[in-house]
Amino acid sequence: ALSSSMRSITLLLIFALMQVLGGDEYFTYSYVPKVVHPNQIFSVTIDQKKYFETKGMTFKFEEAGVKPLFKYPLKSTNSRHLFYYTFFFKAGRSDIKTAKIEITSYPDPSFYLPPLNIPLKPLSRPPKNFCKVLASGLKIDAHQISIFDTTQRLLTLNIEATEANLEDMVDKNATQQGVENIQTDYAKKYAEFFVVLPKDQKRWCASYYNTIKQKFEEFCVDTTLLDSTVVGQSDLNPNEDAFLKLKRYLMIVLSAIFILLFVWKRDLLFLLLAVASVAVLILFYLPEQKICIKQGAALFILPTKSSEIGLRVDKKQSVTLLGKRDNYNKVELQNGTIGWIKDVDVCKD
Repeated sequence: ALSSSMRSITLLLIFALMQVLGGDEYFTYSYVPKVVHPNQIFSVTIDQKKYFETKGMTFKFEEAGVKPLFKYPLKSTNSRHLFYYTFFFKAGRSDIKTAKIEITSYPDPSFYLPPLNIPLKPLSRPPKNFCKVLASGLKIDAHQISIFDTTQRLLTLNIEATEANLEDMVDKNATQQGVENIQTDYAKKYAEFFVVLPKDQKRWCASYYNTIKQKFEEFCVDTTLLDSTVVGQSDLNPNEDAFLKLKRYLMIVLSAIFILLFVWKRDLLFLLLAVASVAVLILFYLPEQKICIKQGAALFILPTKSSEIGLRVDKKQSVTLLGKRDNYNKVELQNGTIGWIKDVDVCKD
């Protein structure tokens, strides 16, 4: 037992001596940006240089400074079967100073990495339609244009981006806009951006700053409203109506095939399949569902707690139910306006 204790003490002394002689013997910064821009999301990667038991490893940011956005780093394996640990930060309005990092892996002694100093550089001459987003990549997964009122249209974008500050996204020319349903998975970020536009606007464009290419890039979407009913039913997916038509055609063909096979083979199985196909087909062609909403009900732009109220319903009325999400009902009012009504504003009788 004494020998075992002496061995443990000796190992601790060796590790402590290594830390005194060279604090970066086991860890080092392998990636640090040379410069960042205001509001930019950026990453810093720590490289494990030598193998040791990493069970129960913790990272503690000791000194005052910019703290990471996530408590735990993104862990990946390098070519030597050791590990990279990546932390993500958001720049402010002045030069970046990160906190000193203490890395602990029980029962080994602690390792330390010094704080970083990263200069801040303002963006030079951003375009007029710069939406204040900086990202290493950005794409529009889907978009929807629907009726907001008699003079305006509502554009909603589903955005996917990498190392992006989507929460800061704006249209400088719009008075009603917002970012909702932000979801983050380390570098990846997803969000819904909505903006109210004049009904005669045919195209909406914005620019973001690509931090990899170090230049502004423009993205645009068509805002022409072709059919308010179709768009209203799509629920942020412009391909949904096409899929519905495809399903209808497919069920018609399948029904015909099963009926012909039953007539030819006189097999009860084909009769059952034909009945099931026809039943599904009937469901596809059922008339739109109607619900009653109360006078004064709030019509929300999006089905979220922080969404703006587009208008209040001036009278009790029967409306078309286009969809449902949680405790919100997507409806089309009698005047063609589309929005979301809470369950509490649906008539009980």
